[in-house]
Amino acid sequence: MGFYIFWIRVPKIIFKQKGFFFANVWIEYSRIKAMNLSEDGVLVMQLEQRRLLIRVRNIDDLERIYKLLVSTQ
Repeated sequence: MGFYIFWIRVPKIIFKQKGFFFANVWIEYSRIKAMNLSEDGVLVMQLEQRRLLIRVRNIDDLERIYKLLVSTQ
């Protein structure tokens, strides 16, 4: 049971045409006001009322996510 809960709680990002799911929350691309990249593996997205921190294990994944988001804006 503990192993099952561990895998559910890991935030995942799923990209769609008009937005993405992150931590079971739908976020449209139009809600993103600003994005910042960090060298330590964090992508910071400023939404209307809150910041979204996306941590990745591989820095190359962070660059690919950033390029995808820039191309869809």
